[in-house]
Amino acid sequence: MFPEDTKILICDDSKIARRLLKLELITSNFKNIQEAESGAEALEIIQVSLDKPGQRVELLFLDIVMPGISGVDLVKILKEIDPILVIIMASAESDRVTVMQTLKNGANNYIVKPYDRGQVLEKMKCTWEKLKNPPPQA
Repeated sequence: MFPEDTKILICDDSKIARRLLKLELITSNFKNIQEAESGAEALEIIQVSLDKPGQRVELLFLDIVMPGISGVDLVKILKEIDPILVIIMASAESDRVTVMQTLKNGANNYIVKPYDRGQVLEKMKCTWEKLKNPPPQA
């Protein structure tokens, strides 16, 4: 599982969705949580964090449908500037095409809203395990 001091950013245009996810993470003892209400704001926070030793955003929960830049497009941009950033998509969009596009663009996992604590923690655990034990290259 991700360490409790993991630097987490929640990007969602819904304040309620951000607050609910943040509450779930705080309840699970995560302490370093920031919020962004747009893709542009998330991009800025991540870019600035890259220049601050020990402050780099490590895990991003990213909504797909947002005004301005979509989560699908933002994943691609973020993976170009920070290839090791872990991204878990969080969206009410559950169609296979959307899921596959976000994964193709570099997302590490996908969670469908509305989510509950068990689901969030399970996706985090699954993502952590994949990072620590990548499948063998063919």
